[in-house]
Amino acid sequence: MSTNEGLPAGQIGYVVEDQEGYIWMSSYYGLIRYDGIDIKTYTTEDGLRNNLVYHLYAGDDDRIWLSTEEAGVGYFYEDSVYYPKEFSFLDSLTVTYISQAENGDFWFSTFSQGVFIWDGDSYTNLNEEKGLPSNIAWHTRMDDSGDTWIATQRGLAIYDGDSLRVVDETNGLSGRAAYSFADDIDGSIWISTSKGITKFKDGKWEQITEINGKPLGYIYDVKVDYQGLVWIATERYGMYWYDGEEFTHIDKQNGLSSNYVYTFNKDRSGRIWVATDENGVNIVRDKHIRIYDEATHVDGKSVNVLFEHGKMLWLGTENGITRFSEDGNSTYYKLPDSIASYKEIWDIDSLANGNLLILNSNSRLYEFDGRSFTDFSKEHTIPWVFYNDVLVDGNTIWLASESGLVKYDQEKVTTYDENDGLEDDFISSLYKDHEGSIWAVSEFGINKIVESDSIVSFSFSDGIAGSSLNLITQSPDNDYWIGSNEGFTRVVMDEINKPVRISNYKLEAEFLQEPQFMQFDNEGNLWLGTSGGLHFFSENMLDEQQESEELNGVFMPLQDYGKGMEMNYLASLQDHAGNMWFGSYTNGLIKYEAGFIPKLRNAPDVFIKELIVEGESNRKNILEKVRLQHDQNHLTIKFGAFNYEYPGRVYYEYRLKGFDEDWQIEYGKNEVNYTNLPPGDYEFELRAKSIDSDWGNRASLAAFQIAKPYWETSWFYLFMIFLLVLLIAGVIKIMLVYFEKRKLSLVVDERTSQLMKTLGEKDVLIKEIHHRVKNNLAVVSGLLDLQSWQIQDKQAKAAIQNSKLRIQTMSAIHEKLYRSDDLTNIEFRKFAVELIEQISKSLTSGNRDIEVNIDIDQVELDIHTAIPCGLILNEAVSNSFEHAFQQKKSGEVNISFKNADKNQFELIVQDNGDGIPEHIIQGERNSLGVTLIQSLAEQVGGKAEIINRNGTTIKVNMPKSA
Repeated sequence: MSTNEGLPAGQIGYVVEDQEGYIWMSSYYGLIRYDGIDIKTYTTEDGLRNNLVYHLYAGDDDRIWLSTEEAGVGYFYEDSVYYPKEFSFLDSLTVTYISQAENGDFWFSTFSQGVFIWDGDSYTNLNEEKGLPSNIAWHTRMDDSGDTWIATQRGLAIYDGDSLRVVDETNGLSGRAAYSFADDIDGSIWISTSKGITKFKDGKWEQITEINGKPLGYIYDVKVDYQGLVWIATERYGMYWYDGEEFTHIDKQNGLSSNYVYTFNKDRSGRIWVATDENGVNIVRDKHIRIYDEATHVDGKSVNVLFEHGKMLWLGTENGITRFSEDGNSTYYKLPDSIASYKEIWDIDSLANGNLLILNSNSRLYEFDGRSFTDFSKEHTIPWVFYNDVLVDGNTIWLASESGLVKYDQEKVTTYDENDGLEDDFISSLYKDHEGSIWAVSEFGINKIVESDSIVSFSFSDGIAGSSLNLITQSPDNDYWIGSNEGFTRVVMDEINKPVRISNYKLEAEFLQEPQFMQFDNEGNLWLGTSGGLHFFSENMLDEQQESEELNGVFMPLQDYGKGMEMNYLASLQDHAGNMWFGSYTNGLIKYEAGFIPKLRNAPDVFIKELIVEGESNRKNILEKVRLQHDQNHLTIKFGAFNYEYPGRVYYEYRLKGFDEDWQIEYGKNEVNYTNLPPGDYEFELRAKSIDSDWGNRASLAAFQIAKPYWETSWFYLFMIFLLVLLIAGVIKIMLVYFEKRKLSLVVDERTSQLMKTLGEKDVLIKEIHHRVKNNLAVVSGLLDLQSWQIQDKQAKAAIQNSKLRIQTMSAIHEKLYRSDDLTNIEFRKFAVELIEQISKSLTSGNRDIEVNIDIDQVELDIHTAIPCGLILNEAVSNSFEHAFQQKKSGEVNISFKNADKNQFELIVQDNGDGIPEHIIQGERNSLGVTLIQSLAEQVGGKAEIINRNGTTIKVNMPKSA
């Protein structure tokens, strides 16, 4: 992992693992946290005093302690950096190493002032003045005796609590500077120095300054892993490990990212992290694998075939054949141009004379005696067809072709096809079993050559799964194993070559199913290569596996991208020493050391990375129960597993408890989306397995609650019930009121009917009364008229005439009421006009011309007001006609009846005649007319006013409701 994968710098100092499983790295540009998926860098913007982080120490208190250049010591805790005040004495120093003794004391090695010991209250400084060989201190080691070893720039010192004892080049150390310490399982102390390694045991010092003749130079770190291997970091030559017997060298040619190795770290799972001073950090995935490519060991990228001959490994590649040597001294041979245009080698076998028989990509056979090639096909007249495989059985050569099985024996060529018993003619591979029988694998069947070259075959109809076959092999227990496009099949045969038990197996769905080879080792374990990596299944696993189940073995992709490294067809073998060898398509030759058995590791621990609610991240308190509103029901859960070897190759099994009924399985996908989650309580449960582990335990990693909307809460239901009760009560009350009103209405209707009937009767009665009053007044008027005929006195006759007019006025009102539908009110304007016309006809003489002007508002008056008003109008108008124009031939009478304001009517009768004598107005002489006018005005609550000015004006103001 380098800057290409997101590291902020290529120079990595130290690597530590915290209690949760996160990996922390110090770099030249900040503090790095890595979870196998994402890299996060903390810098001065996040609280660091300096971006150059030197050392890291994972404390027992779940804190990551760190030191920065000339900035003292702090610790990282809960996403923040803290610098304790009690360590302020270090603030200007560069601390190179932090450690903690069993009693809790902190030890700080510094670059300029030796070592500081902090006991919780105060510090003690060990420096040159107190006997330390140098103030530049690099490392400390506490042993069981209580002594502390201190590595400095000029040797090491052993501190017993009182005094310092120095060890340097003069008394045991291999180099001037000492950098680090490590204790191996034999009790030896390994010390890295500026000149190789120094080993101390039982009071003796051993200097190791070179390995296999190569000088070591500066060794910056040394570690011992859980298996007892000693790891050695060199300044420029990569690294070594020592297994107690020999040293193994690893450098860039073996996959290391840089030869400048700075430090090692061993995590809890046993992984070794290699920090380099140039190109990031490396993980040692497997110490038992070697990959040999074209740089030094193999002539080509594609190893098509492997063949062991006389304990010598021969390889066929796209460029020719290689006599392989692990020490880098491989020998390469190419087919000469004179006999072959195609140099690629597809198969190798050995002839009875000990020479190699070689099949090239152009289906030609060549013989190789160790020095030169001859054209075997030409010399032995072997017909050219497209050959896929060759197998030598003594003096017989079998060839798999696309047009059948070819046998070459004693210069005789025989071809077998479907007519001879083959399932079909396309033969892809050949195999010689433990009993010496020859098997030919065709596309649709397995064919065995038995006595007299007869052929026995079986195929899919016998129970083999798939639609095409490609290879056959045999396990140590003599069972047959067949590769197909859908997996592989185990076949148990009886004595007469009939299958008695057939079991079909598949790889897990994420892997390519078709085997390129199936290689059993001596212990019966199966190594299976595909076009996407290498699988391993132990013998016990194969025996316990049920038919048709997906096999859960150990998968070795051998590369970080794609499905895995592509293995070549039939390119596998186990050599005489038990080493397993495999040929790849582009990466050369792969070796697994003898005795190495891939084992299932512990399942990776899982963690929650992020909970995203409605598009917004909720990282805080993710381990506590998160409470969400009802409309926060679109969630994305991001998770991961601490699988650092192959972080993208992890199976996850998850379930959202409360929503998912079944467990879901994903491969390589580390997030899940949930939409439109209903209200409720949920728990996200997760477990994982890597490609080389079984499933871990299921763990509940996140819990959250989506609240119900208010309309689904209990209080809302209670409130609605309360409202419903109120509504029912209201409806009942309304119904009661309705029925009460209806009952009342019926009563009212009944009484109204009675009243209407009574009122109708009263109306008839009132009309009858008005009619009788009118008739009676008519009788009186008639009597007055008869009486006036007998009276000769003019004044008396005039008085009777005036009385008659008054009676006619009252009679007219009763006539109007009698004929009107409204028995209480009268339309006054119409009544007044008719009354004035009647007066005018009665009192106008032929020798006078009197003009009457009428201006009366359209109003209705009740009978109590109408009769007095009519009488007043009668008196005033009669007075004008009789007395106003005694000395005039013509005149004018103006009559108005108006709404004076909202509360009063105003009646004015005005003429332009002679006027009323003043003594009559003042009451000095009795006048019936004036008296009637004033009396009638008072009767309706009004007031009459008589004015003499250019004639007579009679004005009466009366209230609208008397």
